[in-house]
Amino acid sequence: LNELFERVEDYLNEEGEWTKEWYVGWSNCNNHVSNILRKHYKRPYFLPDESERSKLDWIFMGTPKYGADIHIDDVNNPSWQAQISGIKYWLFKPPAECLLKCPSSLSVSVYPGDII
Repeated sequence: LNELFERVEDYLNEEGEWTKEWYVGWSNCNNHVSNILRKHYKRPYFLPDESERSKLDWIFMGTPKYGADIHIDDVNNPSWQAQISGIKYWLFKPPAECLLKCPSSLSVSVYPGDII
């Protein structure tokens, strides 16, 4: 992560536009840092208290139009994402066992302040 932040200016041209795409995610497991992070947001009211049992927070960032490939997050608790800046496009596809019962896909864009 330090290497990325040290080189971020190498990825910008003179106009401040990105010349290389990048996307990074990391987890924070430091209780002190978690306490600071959690001062900046609240768990959505519709999620149960158990959804934040641990002090593990994931943080993701990247250049526009670039992100994670389609995947399944295999987690035990409800998962949610708060958009801090920029716009993120989500594409949800049903798992194989639901293909005949679920819509083929669902897409949504989230903006700063949105939670999904």
